Amino acid sequence: MNFTPGSIERFGERDYRELRVNPQHGRAGTVFHFTAFRLDERQTVRVVIRGPGHYVVYNCEQETDDDGSLDYLGLHLTASADWPLGTYTFSVDDKEVAFTLTK
Repeated sequence: MNFTPGSIERFGERDYRELRVNPQHGRAGTVFHFTAFRLDERQTVRVVIRGPGHYVVYNCEQETDDDGSLDYLGLHLTASADWPLGTYTFSVDDKEVAFTLTK
């Protein structure tokens, strides 16, 4: 079975929702930018950024725009020196993408 990058198959249908973090690796002081698109238009979604040990950095509901995107939010964060090192996740509802905070 072939999948497009970032897609998952759910209930026999492809899921083309896209989530991205740029950059995918960084140190304290790095500004991580988050985008989500190909979502349903004007839909309320749960956005969560979670760190190692279920450390929650961000958790709230947002509404997608007319294009099914969260880009209008300009969602970003700057990693703090006191944050735990390791793998973090950016998720929108049940889809997630990982990024890493290193020394």
